[in-house]
Amino acid sequence: MKLAKLLAVAGLMVTALAVTSLASGNEVKGTLNAVDVAGMTVTMNNQVYPVSANVVVKVKHQGYIPFSQLPNYVGRWVELKLTAQGLVYKIEVKNSSGGGGQPGKLKGTLQAVDVANRTITVSNQTFTVSANVVIEVKQGKKKSYISFEQLPGYVGKFVEIKYNTNQEVYKIGVKS
Repeated sequence: MKLAKLLAVAGLMVTALAVTSLASGNEVKGTLNAVDVAGMTVTMNNQVYPVSANVVVKVKHQGYIPFSQLPNYVGRWVELKLTAQGLVYKIEVKNSSGGGGQPGKLKGTLQAVDVANRTITVSNQTFTVSANVVIEVKQGKKKSYISFEQLPGYVGKFVEIKYNTNQEVYKIGVKS
């Protein structure tokens, strides 16, 4: 009987871990600005992110490297994978130079919308929003489009934003 209870508890723990990893889906793309190996943080898009002690670092065309070697890649285009709590668990170095003029992409929760100043906050980062922004709202298979002034009604929803090299948002996708 004790073994059955132990197996049930272990099964629940594995399920909880699986749910946690599925819930993490936030990712940030941009230029790596700084790495603090001792402090276990990375700075990207001028935002500091805490890094997991078990972080996985993968360099395109090279394979996996220890986190301690990541400072050699400052200035390069990277993608951070974040847990739901904002902790970096995977870093992918995408190319050998900076952003190369590539736009950035960020997935996360829409935290704030300032209509007067045309800014939004996603994953603790604030972005200016283009006057020509396209905002697409998806409900299942149905898509609709809204104006920037209607966006405050979607605070707390999961979004994917795309922004240019000036960090000006030109597209927002909302999952409702």
